[in-house]
Amino acid sequence: MTDGSALISALESATVFGTKPAEITAVCQDSRDVVPGAAFVAVTGGQFDGHAFLRHARSGGAGLLVVQDDRRGYWEELRDTGVPLVSVPDSRKAVGALAAAFYHHPARDLPVVGITGTNGKTTTAFLAAGVLAAGGLSPALLSTAGSAIGGVLTPNGHHLTTPDAVAVQRFLADARAAGAGCAVIESTSHGLEQGRLSHAEFDVGVLTNLADDHLDYHGSREAYLRAKARLFELLDTSHRKGMAKTAVLNHDDPAAEVLALRTGARRLSYGLVRTAGVEVTADRLVHDGWRTSFRLHAGGRSEPVQLALPGRFNIYNGLAAAAVGIGFGLDLGQIRRGLESVRQVPGRMQPIETGQGFTVVVDYAHNAHGLSRALGFLREATRGRVIVVFGCAGDRDPARRPAMGRVAARLADYTVVTSDSSWSEHPERIMAQVAEGLVAAGRESGRDYTMRADRREAIAHAVSMARPGDTVLVAGMGHEQSMVVAGQAQPWDDRRAVREILSGPAVMAAR
Repeated sequence: MTDGSALISALESATVFGTKPAEITAVCQDSRDVVPGAAFVAVTGGQFDGHAFLRHARSGGAGLLVVQDDRRGYWEELRDTGVPLVSVPDSRKAVGALAAAFYHHPARDLPVVGITGTNGKTTTAFLAAGVLAAGGLSPALLSTAGSAIGGVLTPNGHHLTTPDAVAVQRFLADARAAGAGCAVIESTSHGLEQGRLSHAEFDVGVLTNLADDHLDYHGSREAYLRAKARLFELLDTSHRKGMAKTAVLNHDDPAAEVLALRTGARRLSYGLVRTAGVEVTADRLVHDGWRTSFRLHAGGRSEPVQLALPGRFNIYNGLAAAAVGIGFGLDLGQIRRGLESVRQVPGRMQPIETGQGFTVVVDYAHNAHGLSRALGFLREATRGRVIVVFGCAGDRDPARRPAMGRVAARLADYTVVTSDSSWSEHPERIMAQVAEGLVAAGRESGRDYTMRADRREAIAHAVSMARPGDTVLVAGMGHEQSMVVAGQAQPWDDRRAVREILSGPAVMAAR
């Protein structure tokens, strides 16, 4: 519980109606989560307006209602009904402030790393956590694939990389209570723009890379970049904890120069183009199957690294994580051990092996940039054909769909277009938009691709085509453990489905 007056004092430009509550038992923005004495914050979102659920929150025992000034039509008549009501200019911003105050500002006691970018965030987060653990810092981790405190990973039960502000602050409070020495948080453009991370008190901000994505939400590449830049702007206003605020930037990505201008934090650059001003780099790159070796250079010293992850893109992820370690003052030996400690990242270029005689890989690649990186690596590593199975999520940027089709046409020998989480959209409509990209690139239905709406059937079809030396990539869902169809979540795990199909009679007979 938290003192109600102290909680309300955390809100800027607040107007209080009624008597301030003595204590608040929880903070929530979903009326279904309301418990007696909770502060319910009515947030206007893309699909729902929390102000429409004020009465439901009140009947659930809310001890405080927080509303937005310009939604007066919803809350005017509730001002004098006995439940304290607070009006603020922006209720979305208020959620983070209230949650941070309710949990007694946990991030002020923890060094926090934020990782943003179009692709590579999850792998970089796991690698950074490995590096910080090797340095004895006991990191907590909040990522797309799950959260970890004390080294125990709990799978992500939702389809958001960055959860709401209350969940972020609760995670940080749990990490502090468990004795974590720092926290690593994946930071999406949505999460940054919507204020979910405004009170995460970042000490290190990391950019992996930037490609066109989420333009349906942000409207333009420039707006998307501005949202990413918010992470680096937050470095300048975050609580000071005795360590230098640091912007870790990918020197080889053009966005780095723009983002460097958005913060006064010290800049720590990484990249494979070894030029002046790049502090963390690598050479002697060797790709050996599912492993990658290189020599890591930083601060005039070097260390050989054996990374248990494939591809040039994972070297970039490793360099970003190494730069995080440098930012925390770790030596290269600790950084090397941390990088080498990460054996697998859930649903990220994850091979599934049951003795089938050909390669099957599950990866989260869910946009054109990610699919291009995955297929590009597999194209080089495969002596036979590359077969790809993927779909696109509904209620997301429709421009992704033909773009991913064009990538598949360029880098795969055969494509099976299937369903992903379609949310409120019709799966066949999404698949047809993917096929538009394939056709535009000269691919022909039947000869070069097929469409199978049932994802299990699609994977089985791809596997049935595979011969020794071939590779099957199952892309788009990675670590996810449910598929949302018509707004309803259904249990689904690509990795489990692949194992079941590979263990089936048809594949077993072919061995």
